[in-house]
Amino acid sequence: GRAAELAALRSWIDEVKQEPYGRVCYIEAEAGMGKTRLQAEAIAYAKPEIACLIGKCEPFRANISFWALINMLGSCEFVETDANQRLKTILGLQPPDSADDLLLRSLSPADLRQEIFGRLREFLLQETANGPVLMVIEDIHWLDLSSLDLLDFLVPATREAPISILLTARAEMAGPHRSLLSKAARVCGDRYLPIKFSGLEEADSLALVERLLEVQTLPGRLADMLRSYAGHPLSLEEAIEITQIYSAAGILSSHSFLRARPFRSPHHTASPISVIGGGSHPKPGEISLAHHG
Repeated sequence: GRAAELAALRSWIDEVKQEPYGRVCYIEAEAGMGKTRLQAEAIAYAKPEIACLIGKCEPFRANISFWALINMLGSCEFVETDANQRLKTILGLQPPDSADDLLLRSLSPADLRQEIFGRLREFLLQETANGPVLMVIEDIHWLDLSSLDLLDFLVPATREAPISILLTARAEMAGPHRSLLSKAARVCGDRYLPIKFSGLEEADSLALVERLLEVQTLPGRLADMLRSYAGHPLSLEEAIEITQIYSAAGILSSHSFLRARPFRSPHHTASPISVIGGGSHPKPGEISLAHHG
């Protein structure tokens, strides 16, 4: 159902494999439209010729400095090198030696920031000695500001070495990451690829369900039911469950049937009952209201 987008992404990866400098790709769509699947396809297609460093941003870690980089270093396997060790040390992922301990104690916040940037650049350049490197950062609408500055620093480096960057974000989420994308488009020119998409076309949606059900043609009644989903990859069972929860919570308009994945963002001062559910008149909390979202 994403043949055109996947073809464009694979063509971009082919260029990353062949050229002596890097590129930037940005994938944007609403929640549940297939960004993660497209990203996974890209990573599978890139390996093993390209070293893929993968980090994921999360809403509850948006205030942790350099979380995207910390997550990347913690989730990927590397051959241990001096550059790798130095980067992990300055991010607090391992104890420093005596020389680093003395250095870190003497650095001002601004100098510490520059030291992190320099050590990451050193690490990436060392990795490119074995071939192209692809940094993949998912959900940059939740990117912490320190990581945003870090990516802003790295975008120009794509012109100097085979260091490429693949970013994904939700279309409905505003945020400071938009300025980063503008810079990437300006700095990279034709080396910048934006991929934006929405729901599947009706024919693609029906074809997808036919493949899942392993049938040649869908029954007419089922096909009519699927048309109401406008290509959104939310299953009928999931839609029923979400509708039941919202009905029990008393926030469902009469005779409505939810067809989109919920997105909840409770305030940090929300009470335990409002988050977990319950109360003198028990009803679902924010955790339940985010079911399948």
